Amino acid sequence: MNTLFDKSYYAAGVTNIASFAKRTVRWGAISLVIGALCGFAGAAFDRSVSACDKILAAHPVLIWFLPAAGLLIVFLYKRLKVAGLTTDTVILAAQRGGKIKPLLLPAIFLGTAITHLFGGSAGREGAAFQIGGVIGNWTSRFLKMNEKEIRFMTMSGMAALFAAIFGIPVTATIFVTLVINVGTFWPGAIFPSLVASLTAFGISSRFGVEATHYEVNMPDPSVLMYLRIIVLAILAAFVSTLFCEVLHLTGRALKSVMRNAYLRIGVTGLAIAVIMNLLGTTAYSGSGTNLIAAATSGEAQSPAVFLLKMILTALTLGAGFKGGEVFPSFAIGAAFGAFMGPILGIPADFAASVCLVTVFGGCSNSLLAPLLLSVELFGGQRLGLYALACVIAYIFSGYSGFYYNQKILFSKSRPERIDINTNETYHDA
Repeated sequence: MNTLFDKSYYAAGVTNIASFAKRTVRWGAISLVIGALCGFAGAAFDRSVSACDKILAAHPVLIWFLPAAGLLIVFLYKRLKVAGLTTDTVILAAQRGGKIKPLLLPAIFLGTAITHLFGGSAGREGAAFQIGGVIGNWTSRFLKMNEKEIRFMTMSGMAALFAAIFGIPVTATIFVTLVINVGTFWPGAIFPSLVASLTAFGISSRFGVEATHYEVNMPDPSVLMYLRIIVLAILAAFVSTLFCEVLHLTGRALKSVMRNAYLRIGVTGLAIAVIMNLLGTTAYSGSGTNLIAAATSGEAQSPAVFLLKMILTALTLGAGFKGGEVFPSFAIGAAFGAFMGPILGIPADFAASVCLVTVFGGCSNSLLAPLLLSVELFGGQRLGLYALACVIAYIFSGYSGFYYNQKILFSKSRPERIDINTNETYHDA
């Protein structure tokens, strides 16, 4: 029978629409709850870490207490029985729908605050993913959602906390939903993640968390400028790969040389304190927002800036201090761009903005997220230049990445499936 006159066809359509509507309303309501919880948690976390950064800036002598702070962090993690749990743990839960230990939330909150207070060179988004992941995971479990839905809500919590502390809800949504499995994603995760992210930032902004934004001079697009951007993006891709390799190699080397967690974090903390004091500045402590501000204002940079930030972040996180890699990647990229841009004939501040998003994209194996980040951070002008840079950096950055449990499902340069975890050996001919 022609489906045009088949009543069962329309009945099935109405049933599907009703089912979709019911699920959308249900997921939307739960996402609002997760977003609200993440908004309050994100505001508290952001205010706490910002206060720690200010105290350190006023009293740089606190850096000498970094080794003792590290011992406290190790003790805290062992006491709460969450030692060894990281952002990779949360990514695995988002992939498979597993449980995340709830005590990871206070552990990473306090651990990151302590790291910032005493001068560790780390960001805060790793903590954001873990705090948000715990909130999303356990809220959905409390509401009796099934394992597949729990995956979505875990991602929603990760995106919401990220949005709450950085004020970039669209980038947070796309980044989290695409970073879990590179090359594919669950379209159904977009809606709850976006609702949670917008809700979380709406709440955190009421408590003084401001959207991150930088003003840079935009050059006129030309054939020569596009060629220069291609070269800059290739170099930024190499910087992103170098950063990931330094991060992982440093962590493995420190664990190999000093198996005892207390010894490892104490000795490395002392080394970081000595280096910081020899440099005579706290500029390399924390996330690196001051380095980004200097680079995007067009201030001249030396190659030592991005290299020192890279090394100190690797030592901090490899030793066992808590925080994140994403915002340091912003700082490393911005400092590198401000240094390399004038050499290539690109304005320093614009080159800093391009390398900020491309180094982040290379380190996270993401393509759309850095492009959206350029819009939310820099206003969306010269989108063609940013897009070209993001694509080039994505291809040339290879298969290294921040997270071991991130899946790369398709080759970046060949029409084939590869299905590997980041940092696995893979030669793409």
